[in-house]
Amino acid sequence: MGSDILVWTIAQGALTRLTFTGAATSPVWTPDGRRICYMQTGEAFCQKADGSEKALSLFMFPGLESLDSLSPDGRWIACHSNESEPNEV
Repeated sequence: MGSDILVWTIAQGALTRLTFTGAATSPVWTPDGRRICYMQTGEAFCQKADGSEKALSLFMFPGLESLDSLSPDGRWIACHSNESEPNEV
């Protein structure tokens, strides 16, 4: 069984499905509440929470396990990786 990201909008009483792959994990809201960042198979994405735009790939990192939080200004992402050796980018 996989996992996808869905958003419930209270005001409209509507459910919006953001992902359809069954492999999306670690959703984190941006500080302004307009977007959701998440990971999928070692790649980080960000997408408008209303589903009005296609997901934007932020970065791909071997061993990426989870996104944990965003900085208050939304410019930095804290994440976990199982990689023990530094990689050149």
